[in-house]
Amino acid sequence: MTARKELTDARQKTMVRKLDTRRKILLGGGLMALARSGDKEAQALVQKIIDHQSRVLDRKAFADWSVTNTE
Repeated sequence: MTARKELTDARQKTMVRKLDTRRKILLGGGLMALARSGDKEAQALVQKIIDHQSRVLDRKAFADWSVTNTE
């Protein structure tokens, strides 16, 4: 594989990863906005996602936090 091909592949992978990250941010923000507006299904889904966190560090991020709290 040539250096040029490797560079092209790396750039493509970076673009795909950035787009995936952007989608996650937009979906998360949209879900939180729905939940904060009082949508019960969205609130339940947010709680389900929080409850599903398996890493201690990730669970700590949600300690003493609720979707209705804007802080």
